[in-house]
Amino acid sequence: MIVLFAALVMAASGPPSREVRRYDGTRVGYTVVQTPGVARARQTFELAITLEELRKTPDPSFGRRRLLAGAELTVYLTDPKGAVIDARVASRDGDDGKFAASFTVPRDGIYSAHLAGSAPDGIVLAHAVLVSVGIWPMLEGIAPDTLPAVLPAPAVGDVTHGKLVCARDCAKMPERLSSEIAEGLADDVLLGVVAPNAAGLRELDRNDLLAYVRGQFIRVRDLFPSAVAYVPERRALDSDGIARLKVMAGLPASSAEGLVFVVYSGTPPKGPPTRIEPADRVTKRSLSPKDRLGYVVYGSEGDQEVAIALGKAPDFAIVGARQRDAEGVMRAVKVNAKSALVRRAVELANAYDSEERERAVIDDVLK
Repeated sequence: MIVLFAALVMAASGPPSREVRRYDGTRVGYTVVQTPGVARARQTFELAITLEELRKTPDPSFGRRRLLAGAELTVYLTDPKGAVIDARVASRDGDDGKFAASFTVPRDGIYSAHLAGSAPDGIVLAHAVLVSVGIWPMLEGIAPDTLPAVLPAPAVGDVTHGKLVCARDCAKMPERLSSEIAEGLADDVLLGVVAPNAAGLRELDRNDLLAYVRGQFIRVRDLFPSAVAYVPERRALDSDGIARLKVMAGLPASSAEGLVFVVYSGTPPKGPPTRIEPADRVTKRSLSPKDRLGYVVYGSEGDQEVAIALGKAPDFAIVGARQRDAEGVMRAVKVNAKSALVRRAVELANAYDSEERERAVIDDVLK
């Protein structure tokens, strides 16, 4: 009777503005605050996460609990059927041990948010909480799902929330930029172009904005899903390359320069592929030619952008191509190996490859 009365009171008072869940494990204490306490379908909700180290021996300053420093955290969201529908690299939220992640789901239901990661001294982070979307009071007798063995690569932010942040803060709408320019810019530079005040944003909002802005362009990973790093290298063709473009492709000399995105595989990153500065020779030397997947070169046909992915030398076989129209709609397309766009892409990739081989020979001589 008391339980029924409590449930009626909860239902009458409406869902809470925030829902707080706490759990103490052996070495780590978890506090997860969901805002709003019960989200609606297609409404972004935020999880504010606090991790505390639990000490057997009290610390003179912190006692038995202190914020966990040096932690890396990923949040996996599973739907009511237990399938992973989203994954997020948790954004740091001020002090050590404080994180935040935002999600937007399409349907009502009871979801599970799984916290996974690590911290110094061999600490393993593993905890899960229920997340209510459109259901209140919370159903009794439900426990979080178990994560599957194979997990998707986490995204940097929530695109839906990022679009709202952009509507508020973007001075220049991202679709006005070309994919080649956007993919060639570092994250901070790109955000500075579209939202000059982005540097003052909370990290969660900044990451969500970045996820939205990056999603407006054809990305390297769209063409090489296993890419973990890429280097945007600007190359200009020599006189022979320019002559070939004129004769075989009918392109002007102005087409004989452009960015070549050199793409590498390796250990999967926690998020999108790492962009490496062309001037960062130390990092570039650590990249093995054996891990090179190929090249991406951008071009245009009228008001449509086309990105062409090529395999390694000497064949430079077409791996795939994507198109972005004037409305920003992107799709995979087939391209003719003898088309002007493909010939230009091959010439630029070959220019990069030839220069790198010459540099490798010189380096060997100077050793």
